[in-house]
Amino acid sequence: MEEKPLKQQFTARLQPGERVDDYFVACEPALRSFRNGGGRSGSFLKLTLRDREGSLPAVLWEGAEAVYPRLRGNPVVKVRGSVGTYQGELQVVVEALEPAREELDPGNFLPSSPRPRPEMEKELAACLAAIENEPLRWLLSAFFADPAFYNAFARAPAAKNIHHAYIGGLLEHTLETVYFARAIAQRYPEYINRDLLLTGALLHDCGKVEEYRVEGLGFTLTAAGRLFGHLVLGARMVEERLAPRNDFPAALKEELLHVILAHHGSQEWGSPQPPKTITAFALHHADFLSAELNHFQGVLQAGVNEEGWTAADRKLERSVYLGFLAPDEVAAARERGGR
Repeated sequence: MEEKPLKQQFTARLQPGERVDDYFVACEPALRSFRNGGGRSGSFLKLTLRDREGSLPAVLWEGAEAVYPRLRGNPVVKVRGSVGTYQGELQVVVEALEPAREELDPGNFLPSSPRPRPEMEKELAACLAAIENEPLRWLLSAFFADPAFYNAFARAPAAKNIHHAYIGGLLEHTLETVYFARAIAQRYPEYINRDLLLTGALLHDCGKVEEYRVEGLGFTLTAAGRLFGHLVLGARMVEERLAPRNDFPAALKEELLHVILAHHGSQEWGSPQPPKTITAFALHHADFLSAELNHFQGVLQAGVNEEGWTAADRKLERSVYLGFLAPDEVAAARERGGR
């Protein structure tokens, strides 16, 4: 009889009421206090269970304080429990959790971009070659011709969760942002400096190379990421690479730094100033469109019910309608939804 693979359950396919007995990466563990109506108090454990297909929040009520110290470094753990719902979203209620003793295939746990890396590298090379402004071409070369930076950039996630949260996600997200930025520049050539906008798109998230690291089989924030965030880190990286070049136009440098620092759109979202040039405004929306569409895509890929609706998504604060896609795509989404 053929031996079954060690991992058979994946987060994107789990359904309410399903029993869980499999391996996951334990990420973002946190002890929380509780007090119930009967006067009982204690600690429970919140964490995220991750594998190559996505992630789910989880909670452990019994033995939380004993388990918590063993979850440093995003270890692979064997989880037993069941799938429930909390505030309209799936949640794994963990009954037992212990570090994995078996040798497991890392490919089951680290999600990666659906786009082949060689394909993305070819597209990136074309984007870089399209920049005509010499100082900006020089700056981009200072980043992307540096093997240490490029290897980290091509492997990094764009986020820990929400959008492009997988190996190669930063490169994929950057290329999408360039794609949308190019379309905007073509529509408004009299108002937008095309090369500045595309350079900003290529470098807007460069600070994520220093913000995130792959730890164990998960993604985590570095100390610099926690202290400064990728906007400040990215601006600092640009200034460091510009330091040896005294003839780089000062006004161009200031506007590029503004484009990078303002790309989150508002102080509420982490930018020190909102976009105050049309180029910065365009980049903010190109970046936002890439991130939001990727999240919408993930919500739809999780599956829909017979009427074509997804489960409610907390970030979007709505359910999403599949709409009039091709029949085979509708069938596939309904199959993923299990309903």
